[in-house]
Amino acid sequence: RKKLRVIVNFKSNEANDHGIAWERVSTDREDVITEAILQLMQGSEADGGRRRDVHVGLDDYVGAYKTLSSAAGHQWMCHVLVFDTDDMVWRTGELHTLAFGCVASVMAWWRCATAQKTILRKPFALEAFFYVDDVHLVEPAESAADAQQIFRRVVALLGWRLDAAKVQGMSSSAVSLGCAVRVGSRSVKWQLTEEKRKKLSSEIAAALESGRLIGEEAGRFVGRWMFASQRVFGRVGRAAIRPLFWRQRHPANTK
Repeated sequence: RKKLRVIVNFKSNEANDHGIAWERVSTDREDVITEAILQLMQGSEADGGRRRDVHVGLDDYVGAYKTLSSAAGHQWMCHVLVFDTDDMVWRTGELHTLAFGCVASVMAWWRCATAQKTILRKPFALEAFFYVDDVHLVEPAESAADAQQIFRRVVALLGWRLDAAKVQGMSSSAVSLGCAVRVGSRSVKWQLTEEKRKKLSSEIAAALESGRLIGEEAGRFVGRWMFASQRVFGRVGRAAIRPLFWRQRHPANTK
């Protein structure tokens, strides 16, 4: 079966440009996760303030957007027209789930992620941090394995699936989207993996050599670099790539 990605369709038909969002969508930044780890290291009054080792783990949802269906009243808008570059013909179809690339999909998923985070933290006291559908779990070492099992059980009961191939068990380190977090006895360190560093360096060098960066390419760079820059440099990371956001929104100026 042929598989067509409709993400380009949402960009070219300006559907996202005319969407109005009344809510703000955010992700859990590096500094928020780091602060939680450091707080857990310090212990609590209940255990006499004894310093504790802290572990991190990672889970990834399967088809986060695809698990959600569109609202019944919106189904009339869920017909798409996509150009098939293999057969050089136009294909039509109807979306029965939320599509990756649509602004509304991001909003709908974030509502679900926020609800799950609240459920995990309130009744179960689990520290879960979401970057879209990647979840970092943070827990003292002595209860880390149990915490991850509870997380998976709760998610399953809520009707979601996790990707078994991408699970990283609780330990002193975890790697997500090319960024590694390593937890020491008194410190937390974030850094790019060597493979990710080389790939990003190559992309930057190619863009500088060509002397041109069109809006579509800038958009792809933003998507790939956003997570890495914020994880390594915190809030400053987003500021560093603001020129790419400008380029993405002003595609006519290509130099």
